[in-house]
Amino acid sequence: MKSGVYVIADGANTSIVGTDITAGVVAFSSVQDARLDGFKITVSAPVNGGGRAVVFTGNTNETTVLQNCILQNTQYGIFVWSPATPTIQNNTIVGGLCEQGIYIGNLPTAPIIRNNIITGYSVAGIHVVAGMASPVPTISHNDLWNNNENYLDYPDQTGINGNISSDPLFADAENENYHLTSNSPCKDTGSSQGAPNTDMDRILRPQGSGMIWARMNIGFTAMLNRWRHVMVIDPVILRFKKQSIPLI
Repeated sequence: MKSGVYVIADGANTSIVGTDITAGVVAFSSVQDARLDGFKITVSAPVNGGGRAVVFTGNTNETTVLQNCILQNTQYGIFVWSPATPTIQNNTIVGGLCEQGIYIGNLPTAPIIRNNIITGYSVAGIHVVAGMASPVPTISHNDLWNNNENYLDYPDQTGINGNISSDPLFADAENENYHLTSNSPCKDTGSSQGAPNTDMDRILRPQGSGMIWARMNIGFTAMLNRWRHVMVIDPVILRFKKQSIPLI
């Protein structure tokens, strides 16, 4: 990704499928004023060896935003290398057998991590390698659930700044339907600060916008379970496929 470039998915669940490499399926290096919005990011054949879905390096700053995305099946969901300070918001990051949701490392750095669901990682949901050394990340209104450790080398943020640790109650996680059900603790518990105006499905956020009761969801979706269209992008040969599937 380059500075000044906004890449926004065309409709619900557009996928970027890469190879399992440490450089990342998508990489931001010293990037400002850029956005990746509304994609499912994964690899074609997961391999245990350091694969990363999204990598931020260099002087990438908070004007570089990853939002409304689903990340899954890479050993690291997001890799933030100091001094990068991206904004990571309203994503659903799913581990399965993978190791770490968000890895923040080598030296202290201060990314913004807000309104994300991070679940199912065998090592950690968020790993802050430098611990409490300044500067520290801004971590607010996230749901870290069912990770071996929700926070590694960093104080548990559950109950602080809107962070929770509860089963997000996905509609059908086994079939990769990560929309929320009506009883989800992630419904109406996010922060509106800097949040995107629409979700992955291009539904306005928050639902009921303009009403005093309107609240932001945690995760990639503003709405509950429903039908959607799926478009898959093959980044190698740029082949587009579109089909309708039921979300049960």
